[in-house]
Amino acid sequence: MTQVILWTNNDGLLQMTIPTNELTIEEIKEKDTPSDSVIVDASVLPEETDKMFFGAWELINSTVIVNIEKAKLLAIKIINNFAKEESINRSSNNSIGIENKLTDTEWLNLLTNARESIDNATTTEEMFEEITLIKNAINDNKS
Repeated sequence: MTQVILWTNNDGLLQMTIPTNELTIEEIKEKDTPSDSVIVDASVLPEETDKMFFGAWELINSTVIVNIEKAKLLAIKIINNFAKEESINRSSNNSIGIENKLTDTEWLNLLTNARESIDNATTTEEMFEEITLIKNAINDNKS
């Protein structure tokens, strides 16, 4: 199994070092990471959808957990970045006479519902679903 080195930096963010096998993992830990870093098996890291929320990962007693409140903030930030990109796209479409797939009202309702669902989410999977829904609506509007 692959092992990684984890520690929390001075800003409270989780850091991960993935060895390249040039040195042993113990040598890398000693050379490149703080003394309180830990070596863990990569298989114990959060699920695939949680990787989108790496900024919400926290190391507690050598265990990585996803802080749901931090994940919600990240999910909203992702949605807002998509919305900003889409507002430019929608405006451009309108200026050259291309009809958007969703009306402005429908698009705003979709965004509002996604933000509310994220706010009420209890898992990263629920947040991931909302992000995917927005992303798919944007991609659909491009085609």
